[in-house]
Amino acid sequence: MKKGPARRPTLLLRAVVTLALTGGFIGAPTASATSCPTGMSPVTGLTNVCEQVFNSDGTFTVPSGALLIQAFIVGSGGGGGGGAIEAFPGTAGGGGGGGGYFKVVTVPNDAAATVIVSVGDGGAGAAGGGFSSAGGDGENGENSSVNWGTGSAAADGGGGGGGVSNVTVIGGSGGANGPLADRRTGGAGATRGGGGGGGGNDSAGAAGETNDGGDGGSGARPASSQILFGNLTRDYGGGGGGGGNGNGLPSGGGGGVGGGGAGGSGAAGTAGMANTGGGGGGGGVSNGGGQAGAAGGSGLVIIRASFGPVISAPVKTLAPEISLTLVAGEDVTCAITSVSGRRGEWVELPAADSCSSTDETSNTGVLGWATSASFPVEIAQRQVDNDWGAYETFDNDGRLTSVFIPAGGSTVLSNSGSLFAVSSG
Repeated sequence: MKKGPARRPTLLLRAVVTLALTGGFIGAPTASATSCPTGMSPVTGLTNVCEQVFNSDGTFTVPSGALLIQAFIVGSGGGGGGGAIEAFPGTAGGGGGGGGYFKVVTVPNDAAATVIVSVGDGGAGAAGGGFSSAGGDGENGENSSVNWGTGSAAADGGGGGGGVSNVTVIGGSGGANGPLADRRTGGAGATRGGGGGGGGNDSAGAAGETNDGGDGGSGARPASSQILFGNLTRDYGGGGGGGGNGNGLPSGGGGGVGGGGAGGSGAAGTAGMANTGGGGGGGGVSNGGGQAGAAGGSGLVIIRASFGPVISAPVKTLAPEISLTLVAGEDVTCAITSVSGRRGEWVELPAADSCSSTDETSNTGVLGWATSASFPVEIAQRQVDNDWGAYETFDNDGRLTSVFIPAGGSTVLSNSGSLFAVSSG
């Protein structure tokens, strides 16, 4: 065996650090930081793009130098309808509120200095009906809008969920979503059954059934092809679930993905999530009477502006998990038997005091860890006694054959495998 000299620490460290920096994630680096005007913040994952988020009414100052300004507008969700109970012919749940509609519009970059932003409040949920009295209809959600002086744009609020008539006792119908040309309807209520789910941005609400409320329609998000809003990570405008009717095993319908509230199961509905435009859940029924529908979630406005070429950061893919098995041997036992992490990450190897001799009368201890089970003990002892750190061995052709790392040292994960304890005499 040919023993080559230990690598210069600075060169070895530089090589290992390079692995650590490039191996943690697969793919290109993130987009660079962006300097934004007062009141705006950089958008994660997009270079040269800034945003201002409005969870309530406000004003937006058109920044100088903006190349493209767009607004993402979400209307508020409709309120859920109230349930009702009747000794004969039965009970029924209220309909879920429709999810708020959304749209992306371009604001002229030569618009008035101030843009008026209005964020709609969610529609109120309706009260439940008592014995022989009807459950009320949920209120429609308010529109959200932006007005730049020479023009404006608005996104419709979702429709209120229907209440229950104490005459026919049919579950309330779900509220509709959006303008007529692109509407997602609410589901129908069932006779002596659950209310229908409210329509969402992506799909219609489901019809109620004998005992169960219909699920709210799913929400949606802007298409990934949208220049400034294609990287949004959540859905908006989910419909509210219909209320359960209270007979047998009542079940309220689930709220649609995108902030929709669940329908009540023998209880009041659940409110739509704030600033998502989610519809409110319809009220269920219990022995005490019809329960109230819940309020829809408020709307939202996000205004983004670009100040140069828009560069999207690629999606980072985590490097694979790597595991190193630590083989202690017959003469020692160690509390830690493996270390793991992602490829390219640093991991610390067990210290000497984490291992002990299997023979209580022996002073055998662990000097460190090697890639070969036959690493020379005398070399390991020398490295530890002189605090010389890691050591490499080579064959006669100059090829690397093994590496020793003192106990408590660190290594960078590259591939799964085993490290072997090198023990003192």
